[in-house]
Amino acid sequence: MVKSVFFRRSVDDDTSRKGFWGTKRSVPLRQRPQCLYRFVAILFFLTLYWRTEIPTSTETILSSPFEYPSMDTAPDMHDICKNISFTTPANPRPKPVWVASFPGSGAEMFRLFVESITGGEPGWSIYDTDHPGNKTCTQVQAATCKTHWPVLLKEPPISQHNLQAYHAKAIVLLRNPSNAFPSRLNHQFEIVNRRGYHTQQAPEKIWNRWIRKHMRNEVRAFQNFVRTWRNVTFPSVALYVPYEGLINPETGLFWVIQVSNVLRNAGHSVPVVSSDLECLWKRSIFDKPKRKRGTHTYKAGYTPEDHGRLQQMIQELLGDAVLIGTVEGLHNILQDYASCIANATETRVLFER
Repeated sequence: MVKSVFFRRSVDDDTSRKGFWGTKRSVPLRQRPQCLYRFVAILFFLTLYWRTEIPTSTETILSSPFEYPSMDTAPDMHDICKNISFTTPANPRPKPVWVASFPGSGAEMFRLFVESITGGEPGWSIYDTDHPGNKTCTQVQAATCKTHWPVLLKEPPISQHNLQAYHAKAIVLLRNPSNAFPSRLNHQFEIVNRRGYHTQQAPEKIWNRWIRKHMRNEVRAFQNFVRTWRNVTFPSVALYVPYEGLINPETGLFWVIQVSNVLRNAGHSVPVVSSDLECLWKRSIFDKPKRKRGTHTYKAGYTPEDHGRLQQMIQELLGDAVLIGTVEGLHNILQDYASCIANATETRVLFER
């Protein structure tokens, strides 16, 4: 209690200070300002410590006003990439394309990229309905609509009443789970502590504590995400896009062209020539991870047990793909992830945490 700070010790208190001659004396704490200052300082540092805590739940705080920036703050790539010619839209009001991703897989980077290659059509999100205006993906005539279902929403974002409002094909953005998990935590850390926007890295001690508690749930959630979208019939998945491929200087343009083809087939305007696509890709995707890496000070690590869980989960997904059959790109992406995790090229193995 606060009033205990001003407690006057009794004469018989054994903890009372002794006077100059060795006799006991009673000294109110309010008359010892240095003690009060220390007490306030301790409270201050404890407050700072607890402010750096993360949510106990793995659910991202979607209702937070710090979750998404205004689309007006997006960089205008057309000031840099000049004289871009766009295709003529086949439909004056084309339908949004669903873009599904596991949290931490680069969905925000992707939606800003979509806005740049469609000449300003926003890459919107089902979570943007929390913003003033309460506009949905269809109301803003978005080119794409971001969703993390079924990780963050248990019910499908598409229902009978809005079935015809969206394109029949979807894009699934994937990322190696060994990197998606820490990226997800970093974003949660930013939201809770109001520190930056997709730029900060949670302290390593917080990562170690978080992944120790949530590793099993994260692995199950990632596996369920891939399986769920593989089995969705509407919208069916037209393209699986690896985050690693998008930011790779050797393969980035290939994946950008694949994305633009899906958008063009949905009736949206996209650049006519590949050189314009390459320019927009370099400005909105290729340079961004390099800027983010400048603020990251460590590589998120996993214990051998966690490392084994990652390998087992990917192998099970590969087995599903062989048995059930799916889009060829998914199998190839999962094979790359399995190889990276097995060789520990994308993970740091810790022998203790």
